[in-house]
Amino acid sequence: MVALATRHVLTVRANVLTFGDTRSRGRCMTSLVRNSALDGFGALVQELGGEPGQLLAACGIPADIETQQDAFLAYRALIALLEHCAERLARPDFGMRLAQAQGMEILGPLAVVIRHARTVAEAFEQAAKYLHVFNPGQRMTVHREGACVKLRFQILLENVPYTRQANERALVFLKRTVELGGDVPPPRRVLFSDSRLSPLGVYREVFGVTELHFEQPVCGLDIDAATMRASLQRSNRHIRSMAIAFMEQTGGARERPVSMRVREICRRLLPTGGAGIDLAAEYLNLNRRTLQRRLVAEGTSFSAVLDAVRADRATRYLAEGDLPLSQVAALLGYTEQSAFNRACRRWFGRTPRAHRHGLLARAGASAPEMPPRR
Repeated sequence: MVALATRHVLTVRANVLTFGDTRSRGRCMTSLVRNSALDGFGALVQELGGEPGQLLAACGIPADIETQQDAFLAYRALIALLEHCAERLARPDFGMRLAQAQGMEILGPLAVVIRHARTVAEAFEQAAKYLHVFNPGQRMTVHREGACVKLRFQILLENVPYTRQANERALVFLKRTVELGGDVPPPRRVLFSDSRLSPLGVYREVFGVTELHFEQPVCGLDIDAATMRASLQRSNRHIRSMAIAFMEQTGGARERPVSMRVREICRRLLPTGGAGIDLAAEYLNLNRRTLQRRLVAEGTSFSAVLDAVRADRATRYLAEGDLPLSQVAALLGYTEQSAFNRACRRWFGRTPRAHRHGLLARAGASAPEMPPRR
């Protein structure tokens, strides 16, 4: 069972969407989301035979969170709640179900920017630009390769063992944004960063595609470039301008901290054994000393960032019960198992095997079988 010891909600009166300590001094970035992220939660849980209040309480969230005014909750708590509900209700597709029960309006002013974009491409470009205002714990990129546009989504929080439900929920919202273009074809393919949770037929029904790829580096959709050029019928330039002005005033298009970009580079390079500062500097088009200075200015260092990434990846890999410990060590860039063992004791106060046992005991050693969709 997922259980969080503290209450993860905050009420504010200021005209802001989200806020928190996003400094790069530690491994646990605070990211808050509006309580609108839980719109329809209670009704869905009751439909599936559960008790909303009990599930919320297990994750440190007040039972009346849906009805509170101007309330926020920790993104970590939302992620934990989705996982907890999927397990307790025996519904591995819970995240997708919740997304289908919700409207774009849960995104607040960001939804206005998206809905009133001129084209599908502009909708995604604006979403990628201002997503950090809605939730600094998420990132989206848009990249064109020939006749295909690659939409990629990442959850940036560290030390979160399972983000499966949150990822699948986000993919449904990406697909819904594509559909703002009207009668457009479905995505070419859908990419999932985790292993398959539900029968393939469930994913095909939700996304309307047969090309599904699991255990990928990141989540995302591949879309035809022609689809991205489709016009949005509801587009209103005056409303769009006002919404963009609000987003700029609230948070603007901030450049991501260099430490965050170094973390992403380390995640990609760790399995190759080449996650060193020189290669990271080359990726960022910086020299070694400049990268070191910029990391120090953010209150960290390359070794601290790399260590944090390894700790986060270790938890995620160990949560997959079928990965041999020797393979986990290699994926983290360790050439010897003993070095991985020492690191685990330093991070978690226990051996890799003991940490895996604790993770699986808390989350359940295997995903439950899913009853038929209703």
